[in-house]
Amino acid sequence: LIAEFPYAAAVVDDVLGSLAGRTNIYLNPTVLLGAPGSGKTRFIRRLAEELGAPYGLISCGGLSDSAIGGTPRRWSSGEPSLPVMVVRQYESAGPVIILDEIEKIGIGRNNGNVHDVLMGLFEPETSRRWHDPYLEAQCDLSHVSWLMTANSLEPIPVALRDRCRILRFPTPGADQLPTLAPRILE
Repeated sequence: LIAEFPYAAAVVDDVLGSLAGRTNIYLNPTVLLGAPGSGKTRFIRRLAEELGAPYGLISCGGLSDSAIGGTPRRWSSGEPSLPVMVVRQYESAGPVIILDEIEKIGIGRNNGNVHDVLMGLFEPETSRRWHDPYLEAQCDLSHVSWLMTANSLEPIPVALRDRCRILRFPTPGADQLPTLAPRILE
């Protein structure tokens, strides 16, 4: 990761340091905060790949209801919560869910709110006993790692920010161009 993101060596050390001594991959909810185009999304995707962790990447632009937490089966559009679907898809209790540009989530309250659902999913006690409305059962989602990107923190509710580790992701400089150009061209 440092070879790919030499300008973000401190972030690599911080993220991987939190895994020291663990027998499984689990990262506390983490937001990478940085300028648009700085490589945050690619970094998180590559992190999951290098760790060998299954992951799902969700673009948050346009998300505006609580469906991420599941919808009851009585509705024609009923489906399990996003983390349950990712756990099932990869047959892994501890996938990584990447929420790209979390600051772009809609703030309306019509049909629920994504931020409210995420607060529950980020809390260890609640996620350990997450009631999935589609399955009509409790699910242990406490092993799911939530990694997010953001260009700005202001649109994200303070209560949600308080449940996350915020890491500043640096912007590469012109001196990084020889290292980054081949990957950009890929």
